[in-house]
Amino acid sequence: MSDAKDFPGLGFDPAPGIVPAVEGLLGQVRDAVNRLGQVEQEMDSVLRDPAKWSGRSGTEFYTVVRRMAANAGVTKGCLFGVQLALSGWSALLADYQRSGQSLEQQARQARERLHRAKSAPDLHLDPFSVAMSGGDATGHPDKVQRNLAAKAEVESAENDLDGIIRAGRNVKRMHDESAKSSAGEIKSAIKALTGEQWRGSHQYPGPTAFYPGAIPGAPAFMDDPNWDYKMAGDVYFADGPPRPGHSRVERVGPIVPGNGIVVFRFFISDEEAAFKTLNGDGRDFTATPGASSRMTLAWDTDTGRVVFDVTGSSTTGFLFDEGELDAHAIGPDGKNKLVIEKNEAETGFTAKITGLNALLPYFAADERVGIEFEGPPGSSPRVTLKGDDYPDFEAIQYVPNRDAVVLGTDKMYNPELPGLDGGLAAAPFMGKDRDLAWEDGKSVAPAREVKPIAPIVPMIVPVPLPYVKPPDWSPPAPPPQPADAW
Repeated sequence: MSDAKDFPGLGFDPAPGIVPAVEGLLGQVRDAVNRLGQVEQEMDSVLRDPAKWSGRSGTEFYTVVRRMAANAGVTKGCLFGVQLALSGWSALLADYQRSGQSLEQQARQARERLHRAKSAPDLHLDPFSVAMSGGDATGHPDKVQRNLAAKAEVESAENDLDGIIRAGRNVKRMHDESAKSSAGEIKSAIKALTGEQWRGSHQYPGPTAFYPGAIPGAPAFMDDPNWDYKMAGDVYFADGPPRPGHSRVERVGPIVPGNGIVVFRFFISDEEAAFKTLNGDGRDFTATPGASSRMTLAWDTDTGRVVFDVTGSSTTGFLFDEGELDAHAIGPDGKNKLVIEKNEAETGFTAKITGLNALLPYFAADERVGIEFEGPPGSSPRVTLKGDDYPDFEAIQYVPNRDAVVLGTDKMYNPELPGLDGGLAAAPFMGKDRDLAWEDGKSVAPAREVKPIAPIVPMIVPVPLPYVKPPDWSPPAPPPQPADAW
């Protein structure tokens, strides 16, 4: 790691860190995630047919393997969070160091210029004393101008150096903030292994679902009735810049006190998306605050703050180089959009949302989410969802002194065609639209509009699809006809 002596121009290192070391750690974590995924798949295949586990010993062994599989899944999810944080930090650190090296080079040149300016003979001229002592009066005006020009050069050089140093300190500030943010993400992912990620979640399997001590401290977090609410506030309404790769905007919604924080998350449950070019969220429904999503809309009913966050895209390496892509900006003319319309009673609002992946210009999800509180504080609201049947959707309410409440969930449409995925539901004239509603967490208006798929695929999707050999097929035999049929 470098120090100030390696940066004589700036006088400090604006971006300390060792990128190869971070990359090495990232590779180890990525390898661990892949291995845990393989273990999880192997255990899942073993557990698919419980009937094969006969007898008392078979039943006991099946129970043990089931617990191990659940533990492996939790650990993989936590390490995947660490992997994402390290990947983002590695890219940021490399960018900060490139900026720091450029500024250091400029600072060295500025210091050389300042040294030359301070060493110029004209800087030390005293034309007034020369004239007073009977010197060459005709040279007096020239010496004044030369002296003033030398002083101006010193001032200009000092200003340039000061500006470069300020830029370096700005890089140092952003570096430190990003380092703190990445460390917080890693810390949060690791804390999940202590059971924090399960506190209040409707998926919490209970302390007996794992080996004793496998998730130490999980029951202890169950003693804090405000855990979900406090965590949701920290995750969705934290001050400061958006997370690296994310786009975020804040709007003003209605104030409906006593109803906590409501979060709408759109996520991709599949491991891969967009014809296998992008990584999905690879998870099921959960009430856990901060769970991975493609876009999130959060509303603090006590303050009226509404935050819309869009996550950047991560490429798989198929067709495109593997890497991280920053989310598009959010704005009325941008590829990601948000419009909030309060209802007349100001007990809720409708949000028009558009979200697009950062890689392809196709399959933007256009959604219209509505929410309205009609009962007393803390009651369950009515939630509506209209728009593209993609991606997956979940609505969660976090209220003080209560566990998280699931207001509604919807699985995205999947055409179940070889080489295709649910993203087709977001394409014009394809897939399905959804028009759904929930009251007290129960579905009251399930409806979907089917669109044609196959005839439009070649026109909409220019990405090459893998060849799949069609199965052998022959028309079914006609049914037997009565003797007098004609």
